[in-house]
Amino acid sequence: MPITTKAGDGGFTGSLSGKKHSKCSPEIELFGSLDELISFLGYASHELENMELEDIEREIQHIFTKVSRMEDIDPGLVKGIEDRIEAREKALPKVEKFVMPKGKSSLIHICRALARKAERKAVCAYSKKGKANVAVYLNRLSDYLFLMAYEESSKRDELTFF
Repeated sequence: MPITTKAGDGGFTGSLSGKKHSKCSPEIELFGSLDELISFLGYASHELENMELEDIEREIQHIFTKVSRMEDIDPGLVKGIEDRIEAREKALPKVEKFVMPKGKSSLIHICRALARKAERKAVCAYSKKGKANVAVYLNRLSDYLFLMAYEESSKRDELTFF
């Protein structure tokens, strides 16, 4: 299959659902945000040698497949990440101030910000369908990535508050 098809030159692109979308549609905005998140999770997992980030990258790729068909995700994914948040939060000192991203742990903060961006895009893309588990999952993922960055900052002695 050739990489350059020129099929999108008119401002429209297809999705796994078979539907054509304007390249500025909420759905394509969401696809692009998930693509950015996946790419940066791959980079961060490599740079930090963190297999958990790679696992999250795989999870987002699975979610991307569902989203590209405009299907919602299983609520069990939301429950799973909430359980991980609870466990990690118990293992860390309480956060009482704003954390300033510094050093290599900033890579996880960038992933966190990209997850928040994807969440906003998901809310728009699924607005006609009502509340979507994918948006809730992305919200929780950003919380979880914050905790991962907080822990990484502590390990690397990069923790700075403001």
